[in-house]
Order: sequence, then structure tokens, then C-alpha cells
Amino acid sequence: MSLPLLHAGPAAVGGAPFTPASLAGLSLWLQSSSIAQADGSAVSTWHDQSSFAATFSQPSGTIQPTYKVGIINGLPVLRCAAGDYLTCPSPQLVGSTFQVFQWNATPLANYQGLFDSATSADTGIWITNDPPSIWYTGSPLSGYTRDSVATSGIDETVGVPHIYAAEIAAPTTQTTWSINTDRLNAGRSGPVDYAEVIAYSRVLSSGEVTQVLDYLSTRYAITL
Repeated sequence: MSLPLLHAGPAAVGGAPFTPASLAGLSLWLQSSSIAQADGSAVSTWHDQSSFAATFSQPSGTIQPTYKVGIINGLPVLRCAAGDYLTCPSPQLVGSTFQVFQWNATPLANYQGLFDSATSADTGIWITNDPPSIWYTGSPLSGYTRDSVATSGIDETVGVPHIYAAEIAAPTTQTTWSINTDRLNAGRSGPVDYAEVIAYSRVLSSGEVTQVLDYLSTRYAITL
């Protein structure tokens, strides 16, 4: 799918500002600014703002992420150290996905789950550093990736935010989804700041993808 790299900004929908909920099929919307906690506090739950109202959680205090304010374009993030992750036992259907994140320390020299299955199945979005590339469902990403990255040569500079967008051509469900781990493997949970994670139950059209990317690039001041 070929998309323009520069956009003018998120268009209004029906006179209202565009949000991910403006499009049909929103199955997951995690936004760090929805976390009402003190800076530096441990985060045990991250609530989905879609109509599914799912909850990603981590009951173990030793591997809970922290809430950090003013990190990406002045907005907060969910900060994961290596080994931190959240899971959600909810079978959302996932087709198109979007993540806004940055590394907060040197990336793992291994696979790194972003939004992934918490089972043995290779379903989701994850990164491998051998060589640096972004993958999904066990194959190199062949959907749409924006930002200054492709399927290889990913910029791993600490503190540089990215938007990763991908599609799972045949939308799929999992018993449990996870944030910041590849199939609950403790060695595949890296040092990542998450600002926003979005998923739809269908594969979006190119025009709809552009709307979501415009919204994210404007909100987080990331040039596409």
C-alpha cells in the first residue's frame, strides 16, 4: 500500500476534531494521557478507551511500568524498563494497528514485543535487532509503515519518538494481548516509552490510515 509521507493534519469528521473513535471498528485505544497518576508512580492498569473498555494490567509490582509526564511533545508516557509489561485477557479482533513509542534506554539485542500476542502464536507487532527490523505474524512487515523507518534499518536512537503502523491482512483475535513483551518472554520486554496504542477490528483503507497518521503526527509532533 503506497501512502504519502507528508500530511496537512487531522481532518475534522462531521465538524468535530478527528479522533481514533471517528472511524468504525475501533477495538483498542490506549492513550497515556488517560492515566491519572502522579509522575513516577507505578502503573498497574491501563484502560482501553474504545467501546470494548478492556484493561491491560500487571499485578506484580516488580515489573510494573511507571507513569512519566512531559516526555513526547509535552505529553505523558507509560515508561517500561526491560522486563516490564502489561497483559489483557480480552479477545479483541485486530486488523490495523498503530503505536507511538520511543526507546528510553539502549534497545534489547533480541526480539522486542510492542503490541503482541501473549500466547505461543506469532501475532502482533514486534521488533528484532538481528538485524534491526519490524515484523508481524512471523513475517517481515508488508503492510504500511510510516515515520522514517522501513522493514529494516530502524532508527534505535534513545529518546526519538516513532509511529509504527501495520496491518494484519486477515484480522485476528487472541485469548490475551500484551504490551511490551513478545509472548510473555521475560527476555523480550525492552526499555520503551508508550504514548498511544490503537487497533481496529478491520484493515483500514489508505484514506483512513492517513487520517490516523495525521492525528498521531500532529498530537505528538512527529514528522512523517
